[in-house]
Amino acid sequence: MSLPPSRCRPIRTCRQAVWVSGVMSVAAAATDMGNAGYRIEAQKVAPYAEELPAR
Repeated sequence: MSLPPSRCRPIRTCRQAVWVSGVMSVAAAATDMGNAGYRIEAQKVAPYAEELPAR
């Protein structure tokens, strides 16, 4: 799934944690950000929200 350019953000300006749901597969990639051995085909991306333990 590719996002349209209007929904994309440069990686260097987006530093917020997010949850990504989708299908993960083995795929080598080398970029200026580093090396990876996997790829996730994002089906859903949502802001990360830490659940605090109940008291």
